[in-house]
Amino acid sequence: MRSGVASYIGVAVDEAIGSYPGKMTQRIYLDHAATTPILPEARAAMAEAMERWANPSSPHAEGRASRSLLEQARKTIAEMLGWRHDVIFTSGASESVEIAVKRARSRDGRMARPSIRSSAMPWDRARG
Repeated sequence: MRSGVASYIGVAVDEAIGSYPGKMTQRIYLDHAATTPILPEARAAMAEAMERWANPSSPHAEGRASRSLLEQARKTIAEMLGWRHDVIFTSGASESVEIAVKRARSRDGRMARPSIRSSAMPWDRARG
């Protein structure tokens, strides 16, 4: 089932392809909300990382090697983005929003900044 603006655009592209036979021969994939094609370089890096399957929090040699790879990934991402703060990997958007909200609050529970801006998308977690 399609959902989201990208999906509606995808439907429009599908219809356009169908209504102009011979004019458009290549499909354009616009439904990147849940999944997206991966670059060959990213696929190769993931395959290499998956060879180091140990728990990065473990003190044994395999865990330390895994931790080293994880920390190098954080450093690379921070450098590429010009980011001087923490790089946090999460399991998804809900966890990311939760961390952002918690970090935006001061020690006494009030917002550390004047406001948090969120998307108008129909996503329960973002509405807070």
